[in-house]
Amino acid sequence: MKRSAVLAVIFLVSLISLLSASRVEATDLGNLWPLGDSITYGAGHDGGYRETLSTNLIARGFSFKMVGTLTSNPTLFLSSVGQTHHDGHSGYAIADAVDIEGQPRHGIYESLQSWHRSIQKPDVILLLIGINDLNTGYKIDTAPERLDRLIDCLFGYYPHARILIATLPDADPNNTHRHGATNDLTASITNYNAGIVSTVAKHKGMGQHIVLVDMHAELTQADLADGLHPSAEGYVKMGNAWADAIVADQRESANTNSAATNRQAAIASIARK
Repeated sequence: MKRSAVLAVIFLVSLISLLSASRVEATDLGNLWPLGDSITYGAGHDGGYRETLSTNLIARGFSFKMVGTLTSNPTLFLSSVGQTHHDGHSGYAIADAVDIEGQPRHGIYESLQSWHRSIQKPDVILLLIGINDLNTGYKIDTAPERLDRLIDCLFGYYPHARILIATLPDADPNNTHRHGATNDLTASITNYNAGIVSTVAKHKGMGQHIVLVDMHAELTQADLADGLHPSAEGYVKMGNAWADAIVADQRESANTNSAATNRQAAIASIARK
């Protein structure tokens, strides 16, 4: 083959690669479902992390639609772009629970039975849950098992969804939301986060699309407004962390799909010869 032809082939391959990369940065993510407790709701700051998440993704050229049963606690921006839906429920635990004072708490696990009939099917689920279990001292040792059942339930309802699950940020053991709990909150968060890592590995091994987002590494207690919920700056960090994780996962999925397509094309080409 002549040198000019070789250069033309190299140029064409480079152009295709560039166009493919551009499509990754400008694509439809489908339905995003922010799912969790008061931190997903945005306690203490309108919109919580959801405004930064939205502005970040929009700036990168992505389209998406937030879904959920709630439209409460929006910002003017979220309302203006139609991204007010979520399922951030203040006080919710992983599953139905009773705190140390004997007060019942609703759980995400049981609520899914009705929520999944009310929302548009999510393509990407942003899950952050568990701090209310730990902060109130509810059956701490089995919290990862409850999370595992919750993830089983989510994949049961949405087998083709991509679940991004965050580790818990740090919290002040002396925060005012403890309701008399006496467990070592710092140790409880560390152990639970280790359980999240193990749970993600288990579900990946089952071939399910699940991604770990290390939110604990993104925020410190200095990023909290009341020892439990993020400050405005903390929510910005969370929104950016979620956005980066979504984009990284989108890129990896696109590269994997592209590689699989190229392999199939190569096999078909060889078979025709």
